[in-house]
Amino acid sequence: SFRLFVVFVAVDARWVTQALQVVFDKQLQTGTSYTEASPLAASGAHDRATANDYMEKIFQIPYWVRPLDAASAGGFVAKLAEDFGVERIAPALAESAEVAVRSKALTTQTSPALASEKDNAVDDAASSLARAEKLKLVEADSLALAALAPTVGSSPRRMKRFFNTYLLIQTIVSVIVRGEVDGIDLGVQREFRDMIGGCSFEQQTLALATSLALAMQDDACPWTAKQVANSPKAGESSTGRSEIIKLPKSVRDVLDAFSRVRKADDVFPDGLENAFKLFMPIANRYGFRDAV
Repeated sequence: SFRLFVVFVAVDARWVTQALQVVFDKQLQTGTSYTEASPLAASGAHDRATANDYMEKIFQIPYWVRPLDAASAGGFVAKLAEDFGVERIAPALAESAEVAVRSKALTTQTSPALASEKDNAVDDAASSLARAEKLKLVEADSLALAALAPTVGSSPRRMKRFFNTYLLIQTIVSVIVRGEVDGIDLGVQREFRDMIGGCSFEQQTLALATSLALAMQDDACPWTAKQVANSPKAGESSTGRSEIIKLPKSVRDVLDAFSRVRKADDVFPDGLENAFKLFMPIANRYGFRDAV
């Protein structure tokens, strides 16, 4: 042979094999049996070639890439986040919790002036907890993405879809909350601001990553935001745990991953539920099955 070039071809052998068997169903056999009367029987050969025989003529050296396990899947998505750029959380985000707490204290007042001050405080908190138009990832993003990545599938392509969709939704929500483009419905903006102002930044990232992981499963999850936010941790004995056991394994894996990394938040005790109310309906629109 001439040393001109080497061609690397990345294919899914399952798709190629099935396609060959469909297109050349008269030429290729799908099983391994052959007639005993065949002259090829004594040599152990088949009457007809198989799909593997066909591919053997095209690909000289087949090599199977190792499948992604939980550790490599989390590391892969963490590396995507690192390459994108992960910054330390901005001071404004840390201070926003105090702003929201002060706004909650104002809800007990009835003065119109104080009510207006409360609305402004919530808007300030929401604006601080949203991103700039140019999205920047922080450590909370990377941790949430790495924790849920192993539950979305076993292919790098699906991992990248998970990561890129996460970036897209964060950007869209940020633009709406901050009002950075014209034509944003004020009612939607107010609704988003109220929900963002009622949860911490870490709760946002975890809720979005979990919502996306659920949306990417083949099995639909009809649970409400409150049920997901309050799902018991793995190993806990409770009536809620018995409900999880009845769910498909893929959905249980997502909820278990979420439960392992979630943390209690005294400032926003209902923050996860608020975050899920915001992100679950959005995430359900980004998938190949009907939104639930």
